[in-house]
Amino acid sequence: SSGINAEYGVMSSKGDNPPETDLGVQFTEMFVKSETNISLLLSLIEEYEFHVRWPTVKLLILLLKNKSKELQDRVLESPMGISKLMDLLSDSREVIRNDGLLLMIKLTKNN
Repeated sequence: SSGINAEYGVMSSKGDNPPETDLGVQFTEMFVKSETNISLLLSLIEEYEFHVRWPTVKLLILLLKNKSKELQDRVLESPMGISKLMDLLSDSREVIRNDGLLLMIKLTKNN
């Protein structure tokens, strides 16, 4: 989970820079280009451990914020990608269900 939190910190934008000069957006673009990275995150979503699952959901939301079209494509290309994300909606922990719903809303936006 500390690795996921580190990735989140690197890709977080402070909001003042245009996307082409924003380092968070640039790191997101590099991260999302690799199909392996997204597959890894989707496999981490399957972990029930709170300190793995929740940071992974938050990172996916951030990736969508920074590079929505690219992440949408990667999730759709991934076998069972949508199903893994849908499983978040049946999690017994409210914070994960809520963020899972937010993730699904952002994922389906403009699509």
